[in-house]
Amino acid sequence: MVRKQLFNWGLATVRQPLRVETTGVYPVFRIVYSGTDTIHLTLNGKEQTLHPETFLLIHPQVEVCISKPGETTVLLWFTPELIANYPPRVHYIHENFLFAKTEGLLVKNEFVLYDDLRRQYLLPFLEALPGAGFRKNIFINFLEYLLIRVVLATDPSLQHQRNHAYEKKIAEDFKDLLQKNAGRQYSMDQYASLLHISKRTLDRAMQVVYGCTAKKWWETYILDWARRDLAQTDIPVKNLSLELGFSQDSNFINFFKKHTGWSPSQYRERANRKEKTQTGSCNIS
Repeated sequence: MVRKQLFNWGLATVRQPLRVETTGVYPVFRIVYSGTDTIHLTLNGKEQTLHPETFLLIHPQVEVCISKPGETTVLLWFTPELIANYPPRVHYIHENFLFAKTEGLLVKNEFVLYDDLRRQYLLPFLEALPGAGFRKNIFINFLEYLLIRVVLATDPSLQHQRNHAYEKKIAEDFKDLLQKNAGRQYSMDQYASLLHISKRTLDRAMQVVYGCTAKKWWETYILDWARRDLAQTDIPVKNLSLELGFSQDSNFINFFKKHTGWSPSQYRERANRKEKTQTGSCNIS
C-alpha cells in the first residue's frame, strides 16, 4: 500500500490502495470522489463504502485509507491558505459542518457528473504545464465550484437565500460596478449611490448572498487582482498600484501588507519560489 503525506494543495487520480498521512502541523482538508466506481475506504479504521458519483469531505485529523479504489477515483486536498481571500468559503470550512464530522460528509454528486468533470477540470488540470500558474487557477476554480455546490446541497439554512432575488440583483450589480470601474477608488457610500441605494442596503445584500460586507468583497477583489498580477506578471508595483486605483504606490503597499503580511515585492518573490517547488498533482497508480 502506498503511503502519501499531503502538503499545500493538489489533485491525484488514485488507482491503487493508498494511505493518506496526517501532518499534525497544518490542517489539510481532503475530498475523495468515487467517480463512476464503487470504492472502499476507512476513516480512522472505520470502513466505509462510496457509491458512484459521491464526494466525501474529510476532517484534517482523520486518517484516510483508500483500500479499494476504482479506475476513476480522485483525491484532492488543500489548506485554508489557498482560499483565504474568499471569506464565505473559509467560514463554511472553519465554522460550519463541511469538514466537521469524523465519519466524513457524504454528498451525492448531482451537479457535475464524471464525464463533464473530467473534461472541464481534471484533464485541463493534469495536462497544464507546471510553473505557469494555470494549474493552480484551475484547481481553485474547481474547488470553489465544488464547495459552493456542496454548501447549497447540504445546508438547509441557505435554502431561503435562493429566493432573495432583490439582494442577488444588488450583489451582481455591485460586482459589475467593480469591474467597470477598475482603476478607480470609490468609497462604499459612492458605490451605493451609483446603485441608487443606501450603503446599509448594499451591505445587507452582500451579507445575504455572500456572507460578507461590500467592503470585504472589495478588499478581496483588489487583493485577488494584485496577487494574480504579482505572481504571474512582471508588472512594476508602481504601475500595478495605479491600475488598482491607488493614487500613490505607498498606499497600495501599505494596503497589501496590512492584509497579507507581506509587501508586494516580498509576495512576488514568495509566490515565484513556491511555484518552482510545488507540483500540485500526481497520479497514484
